[in-house]
Amino acid sequence: MSRHAEVADELRRRISSGEITDELPSIDEMGRQFGVGRATIRVALQTLTAEGLIEGGAGHLKRVRRENRMQWAMSTLELRRLADDDLWSDSVRQAGHKPSAEISVQLVQADEELSAALEVPAGDQVVLQTGLRRIDGRPHHLTDTYFPRWLVDAHPELAIPQDLSAHDRILTAADLSQAYFDDGITARMPNPEEAHKLAMDRGVPLLIHTRIGYSADDRPLRYLRTRAPADRVTFRYQVKA
Repeated sequence: MSRHAEVADELRRRISSGEITDELPSIDEMGRQFGVGRATIRVALQTLTAEGLIEGGAGHLKRVRRENRMQWAMSTLELRRLADDDLWSDSVRQAGHKPSAEISVQLVQADEELSAALEVPAGDQVVLQTGLRRIDGRPHHLTDTYFPRWLVDAHPELAIPQDLSAHDRILTAADLSQAYFDDGITARMPNPEEAHKLAMDRGVPLLIHTRIGYSADDRPLRYLRTRAPADRVTFRYQVKA
């Protein structure tokens, strides 16, 4: 094993054991501790940074990554149909922070994923509402909400840029409430565009939560895809025993 790999392993151990909880020693100090040169320490720190274990601190120091995860109760997140605000924004405010969003709407062609989710032919037009949600002005996660074209033609107000709670009110008023959901969760590394939009640190994977909302007669009404850095959110479910 190379010396920089040995240094990285020892730093991982100290972090996981709680010996190091905040700032790491300086490069010079770690060089003396491990009996190696500055270049070796830098390579070890680059490895831990790429893994998402440490991040930049004051000056040239590194520190253990501080996670501040939002807790999303996915079982109840959309149950308050006629609320004036969505539960995500409420939870952010209750934590003492300010939520905001940038939302746009466009027509796109359904690919295989959308065709299967919304039960429309591949290549058909669907309405996409994209959103970048922020907390205290900092990017937090991305949302992509898709509606089948037949639904938007019947209820054009769904094509107006607005939050998820507004969609629920519109569907409820049209007697098309979402009766149940089909959820999925996957993870992958972000592409360059996602990493840039979300200001993600190196080494942090992207969680992808999908939700298909169905009517009481089993028609898919909406497909929601949420992309969030894995160090910013925990998806929580309550399942009856």
